[in-house]
Amino acid sequence: MRNALMCLLSLIIAGAAAAQTAQVGASRTVRSSEKLKIEYVHYRPAEWEKEKIVEFENEIENRGGLVYVYYTNTTEKPVSLYFYRINGQDTSYWLLNHFLAWDREYHSTIAPGQTTVLELNGTTADFGPDKPFELQLVDRAEGIAAKAETTLKKDPVQVAYIRVLPDMQTLEVHVRHEGKGALSYGPITVPGAEVTTCDWVGAEQKGPGHAIARVSLAAPL
Repeated sequence: MRNALMCLLSLIIAGAAAAQTAQVGASRTVRSSEKLKIEYVHYRPAEWEKEKIVEFENEIENRGGLVYVYYTNTTEKPVSLYFYRINGQDTSYWLLNHFLAWDREYHSTIAPGQTTVLELNGTTADFGPDKPFELQLVDRAEGIAAKAETTLKKDPVQVAYIRVLPDMQTLEVHVRHEGKGALSYGPITVPGAEVTTCDWVGAEQKGPGHAIARVSLAAPL
């Protein structure tokens, strides 16, 4: 239940950020096959305090960032993934050489219509801002199930906090806009759940600012 909930909340982040990225004109193109449709690639570069507090990263610099890849099974059959390939190198290359601090795959087998996420924590310049990112998801049975090409750019919209109320049916999503220009927030979708209402405070923003959405679900998580 915990992993499923974390995956669900991660997907909410993608829904909130992706809708706004297009509006503020981020130069991002994603191409993918039809077996697994790659919905969105979310990127957050590594950042930490460098002046007032001395941390471990000050000595061994993290030049990468976090990459979240969201994808949906568009077929009528389950798809079982074997490994992923980034910039021409297989999973083992990135993990055994410690170029990735960790990866997290919530579902290795994706049911028809299911949306899930692959999380990557890269520490090298390969995962730095403005670097090319080519991804292939390899199926156990038929080879490449999906592929995408993009450039890693920090999203101007970040989800700062998600609060799940005790009824497990109401969510509060706090969103921070750090980019330039105006934007407006639209509905939040939760894959696998029905959203009955989505009410925003601060839905229209002329520049950097903070907004909160209260999301009600038809049934508890």
